[in-house]
Amino acid sequence: MNALPLVLLFICLLSISSLTFFQSATHTEYLSYRNSCYMQAKRALMNKLEQERLKPHLKNSSKDPSGEKKERTVYVSSRANGEILESSKLNITSLFDHQKEPDLKLKNLLENFLVTLYKDKGFFDEEEVQLLVDSLIEKGKSEKPKALTDLYPKDDHLKEVYYKMLKSNISLEDYITISQKSERKPVCFKNASIPLLQALFGKDLTDSILELEETNYFTKDDEQAILKEPELKDLLNHAHFDENVFDLLQFKYPAKEKKTIKEENKKARIFLNYKINNKD
Repeated sequence: MNALPLVLLFICLLSISSLTFFQSATHTEYLSYRNSCYMQAKRALMNKLEQERLKPHLKNSSKDPSGEKKERTVYVSSRANGEILESSKLNITSLFDHQKEPDLKLKNLLENFLVTLYKDKGFFDEEEVQLLVDSLIEKGKSEKPKALTDLYPKDDHLKEVYYKMLKSNISLEDYITISQKSERKPVCFKNASIPLLQALFGKDLTDSILELEETNYFTKDDEQAILKEPELKDLLNHAHFDENVFDLLQFKYPAKEKKTIKEENKKARIFLNYKINNKD
């Protein structure tokens, strides 16, 4: 009797069994690795949350036990602290009103903002930004979007670029929003991020704004560090900047809104978000 078929069958069964065992062991190891990464990310997120809860107590520590103010020595702009607030984002909702032509000031601001955010990314071409924005507006007018993910362009190349903007480490969703609040203007000046200010005013004028706010920090209360509307107007007049920009600006916003704290491990594809109510 020829035993070769039986030997081959045995070898095949042994190979399948070994492969199954290897895959199972690899899968178990991967799950263990992801679980470890998840726990690390969760601990980091909880640490950030605890820091947020301590902030009011840290502000109160600016006075010593005698009630006198301590001298301030360090300033970090609230615009540069990485907090993600809905009011810190550029609101582009009005671009999609099918009864009106898009506001050119807002359209130009969106183009400048995309260049500011992604000019150093390999997938982004500044020469295509106007075409991309036009495609987003066209899609928005026809779709009545509720989120940025509703705005994917029809063109395959622009669709890929837009996808990379959403998934980049500089995520478009952290800087731009479609707000459901009709009274919300495109830019809430109080919480506007530095890249948004640079897209709106240019780098030099933004630097002047930040310098004045730093001066306010050392000479006034915390709540008065951000420039008020009259202070900004004086600065813009001195720089001969177009005051029509105020059509895009909002200087008052509800006292409470949800702040998003994020933690991620991109290698393990772990992305955690936690929303907390914030008095800003």
